[in-house]
Amino acid sequence: MLKTLRIILLNKYLSFIICLALASSTLAVYWQVRHHQFVSFDDDQYIYNNNHIKTGLTWDNIVWAFTHDHARNYHPLTSISHMLDCTLYGLNDGGNHLTNLLFHIANVLLLFLVLKSMTANIWASAFVAALFALHPLHVESVAWASERKDVLSAFFGFLTMTVYYRYARNPGFRFYLLAVMLFALGLLAKPMLVTLPILLLLLDYWPLGRVTDNSRLAGGGWKWLIIEKIPFFALAAIIGVITFSIQKSAGFVQDFYENPLVLRMENAVTSYIIYIIKMFWPVNLAIFYPHPGSTLSFLQTGPAFFVLLCITILALRQVRRRPWFAVGWFWYLISMLPVIGLVQVGLQSRADRYTYMSYTGLFLIVAWGADEMFARLRYKKIILATMAGASISILAVLTLLQAAHWQNSETLYTHATKVVKGNWWAHQNLGLEFVKQGKLDQAIKHLSEALRINPESEFVKNDLAAALFKQGDIEQAIKLYQEFLPPLPENINLIPITDNELFRNRRFVKTMRFFSEGHANLGLALMQRGEYDKAVNHFLAAIQFKPELVPVVVDAADSLFRRGRVEEAEKLYQQIRKLLPEDSDVRNRFGVALEKNDPNIESATNAPILP
Repeated sequence: MLKTLRIILLNKYLSFIICLALASSTLAVYWQVRHHQFVSFDDDQYIYNNNHIKTGLTWDNIVWAFTHDHARNYHPLTSISHMLDCTLYGLNDGGNHLTNLLFHIANVLLLFLVLKSMTANIWASAFVAALFALHPLHVESVAWASERKDVLSAFFGFLTMTVYYRYARNPGFRFYLLAVMLFALGLLAKPMLVTLPILLLLLDYWPLGRVTDNSRLAGGGWKWLIIEKIPFFALAAIIGVITFSIQKSAGFVQDFYENPLVLRMENAVTSYIIYIIKMFWPVNLAIFYPHPGSTLSFLQTGPAFFVLLCITILALRQVRRRPWFAVGWFWYLISMLPVIGLVQVGLQSRADRYTYMSYTGLFLIVAWGADEMFARLRYKKIILATMAGASISILAVLTLLQAAHWQNSETLYTHATKVVKGNWWAHQNLGLEFVKQGKLDQAIKHLSEALRINPESEFVKNDLAAALFKQGDIEQAIKLYQEFLPPLPENINLIPITDNELFRNRRFVKTMRFFSEGHANLGLALMQRGEYDKAVNHFLAAIQFKPELVPVVVDAADSLFRRGRVEEAEKLYQQIRKLLPEDSDVRNRFGVALEKNDPNIESATNAPILP
């Protein structure tokens, strides 16, 4: 009698026990992040160098979040969540990371509960949730403060699925409208959620069974199921267009002349396979994987395409007998589409964070596949429990170790240089980190290694030249700057310099926008060498495309006055005054410089060298 009562009570509270186990194990593995620091990649733009974020949750900042891009993305809800963090914790690194962790735990529980409700398979659902919670490729989304957008969008994505399930079981306008609203919030957290309407269609097929069910739940078959998703698709299209426009205007969407479609398709095909391999063998993970460019051979892309094609055909053939396989596979393929590289944003070939929701499809295949594989064995439950426990334990250890690499910028980039061969980006960022620490010898060592690996990179040359300038190697710095900076007209006219034919060249303008700091630094270097006319041209070019460099150029103009170069100094001041006509400080400094100009004063520019 007592045994029966214990079983009844266990079954009644089983979901609660599983949720408690999932939450506690996730918390234990990731608890270390509360001591982690912000990293230099993106965290500066997203949080600690962004005045709209640092000043916390105010009405003006909320308006800014909805009306401006944030680090070349549009995710106002994520921006607001960072503001709220700063209101609660200030610029406390651990507090921001802890919020990410809490959202991750919430996502784990939501995934378990919605799968359990949809499928009525509590143990398979628990296994999927455990894989989601403790897989090492999800570390990037949790341990990186800037990836709040991942955990926040997934939170609203899983909430949308939960409410959508309620709508499917009990059709009605209230739950339908709530699902649309939650989906909109998810899009405002991260646009990657644009594929969710298609994922909902997959769920309609399995496990909801809305296609084959003849009852009211079916909603009229595929035609009606697609029609009811129109508001979802419309929202996805709007946010998609906004995001693409922002990234395109910022120069982060590569044109086809930079990265041809064939190369993008090759990288996409191989990335799909690499992600699958990494799911089963999650080692040598890094924050950045360099794009292979044209280095992929047919021996790599051919087999990858063949494997993808075979699995897709198998999924289609098994769509009735094993619907979980088809749904899981197409969930993976479709949810990866926005970030698989067909629209290339950034310099990476792939990223661990892109798997955050996408891996759910593959986890479904593993969980339900294992359940079917051992269905006829006598000790099925013991075997599955042992295998699940062993695999989750291994993943937990790997996740614990991977999260430790996110302790700070130096540990993160150092790890990336060790585990990914030829990782020029990691060497470059590690070099920049050493520049901040004042360790110029180590900085130049890593920046030189980055340039050796990627000798065509204008970004690396720019950073190495700035480090050499700081170290006092002016000649080598000038040589590097002149290698990659676009040539300028001998005498740039005052605003608008875009009237010059050279400035109508699209690639020239894009390069200028990226390397305005380089022109400013080159101007400072040329001043050191006494080539004042050339220096002024580079200053004018720099502030034309990046007016925030004005303080550097104002200091340079002051220095020109002190050196007796009145004509060059006036030219700079006139340009600055046209850029900032209402700036009283610029007007005052101009007047003071004219009054106090003394060509006999010996001076050297104290203008800061840009990183």
